[in-house]
Amino acid sequence: MPPLPTLINQYIVRTDIKVNKSNVQTFCKPCIEELREEEGCKIWFPNKKDRIIQYFKKCSNFFTKTKEEEREEIFALLHLNNDNNTPNLVPQKRTSSGSSLKIINRSSYYGPMDNYIVRSLSKEDLQKFYMLLFRLTVSCRWALSWVNNSEAKELFDFLNPFLKLPDRRVLGGDILKQVVDDADKAMETALKEDQIGIMLTFDGWVNVKNEQLLGTVLLSYERKPYLWKAVDISSEHENYTTVMDKIEIMLTDLKKKDITVCAIVTDSTPAYAAARRRMRISKRSIVFLPCFAHQINLCVGEIFKESTEFKTTIDRAIRLATFFKNSNHKFFISRLREQQYETYKKYIAISVPGETHWNSLYYMCISLLKTQQVLQILAINFKPPIVETRHRQGEAPTLPHKIFETIDSSIFWNQITLINEILELYCKILNMLQCDKARLFQVVHNMNYLVQFWLNRSDDALATKLIDRLEKRWKD
Repeated sequence: MPPLPTLINQYIVRTDIKVNKSNVQTFCKPCIEELREEEGCKIWFPNKKDRIIQYFKKCSNFFTKTKEEEREEIFALLHLNNDNNTPNLVPQKRTSSGSSLKIINRSSYYGPMDNYIVRSLSKEDLQKFYMLLFRLTVSCRWALSWVNNSEAKELFDFLNPFLKLPDRRVLGGDILKQVVDDADKAMETALKEDQIGIMLTFDGWVNVKNEQLLGTVLLSYERKPYLWKAVDISSEHENYTTVMDKIEIMLTDLKKKDITVCAIVTDSTPAYAAARRRMRISKRSIVFLPCFAHQINLCVGEIFKESTEFKTTIDRAIRLATFFKNSNHKFFISRLREQQYETYKKYIAISVPGETHWNSLYYMCISLLKTQQVLQILAINFKPPIVETRHRQGEAPTLPHKIFETIDSSIFWNQITLINEILELYCKILNMLQCDKARLFQVVHNMNYLVQFWLNRSDDALATKLIDRLEKRWKD
């Protein structure tokens, strides 16, 4: 049978339920919108033009949703000859048309997508839609204002006219509160059902506002993490008594929720380490452990405390890396990049270590070794005079003496290579212990591997000192 006119298609909802070989059940869209799904779908009719128009003539909801001009045009279709209408309604086939034109023709043939949606959203569906919408916003890191974007509204209206995007204030207000409440309830239920007990881990950090925060994460027996809370402790003086009080408050709150705590993990700052040692005595039912990833990271710093040669070399490396990252030295930075491309056919960025960025010393050494040849060429081209004088206008710039001496020193590059070999092992262990699947036996094996590594080194005095420090970290 010929397709229905687009004028009629916008006021009907077609299903896949067959009435006979040629027709399917069809509902009145204005009735569904006015009476909702249950009442609006009680009366159906086949997708035949005459039957649809006859129903529209008796439907009060259709009269409410349409204008008089539209009704007259639709009712007039009943008296027209189908042969005269067919050429205007069936899209013409063009062999030379593109794919986009074919899609448009197909859409006009079948009518709007909402013709095939037979029900509106229930209350439960709407709550799930809002939850998924908020999770999408967080996962894609979108600003909450994206829901007010006209293109976003147009997309959702095309997919399903019943899906109405909430306002930005609603998304960041009531919906956010509801999603958080549901997540908290699901978290509490899962943690209560943990028969063995959960692990309480917390750590401090400083955010972009320079606020000192204390974050808490709960780990279930199945190793699933749950973010519990984050507290601003910027105004508090942190000592071991303060840390102990906060742990007591956390344990009390969890006990009220019938959640069993079997272990607590903290970092190795002096306040947390002191609190951990004291609470091991008062809370014998709970295992107190240090963060072994943090312990290994502290061991990296102890290498440079025990070796003055390594300390001097790493300080010179930091000075060198910082020089080529300083915007005041744009001339030498540009020359370095030009020489890198000429030598390596690519650019290599020199990394600068950060205090809170683990493994950053290793990445700095790697970047310097990768571009060692170019740095040495640059030092030859811009070698400073033996007696340093004040730079005059028109003279070619030269590298500072300390930077030149560092680049030109073979001892420096030998030491950097040695430091890189040592740090590579520590970094591999750190990466293993920082993952969420790390196990205690891996900590034991890695500690023992570090001991064997230093026993095989030629510097016995340094090896003895660092092994003693490793044993101290293990016993902490």
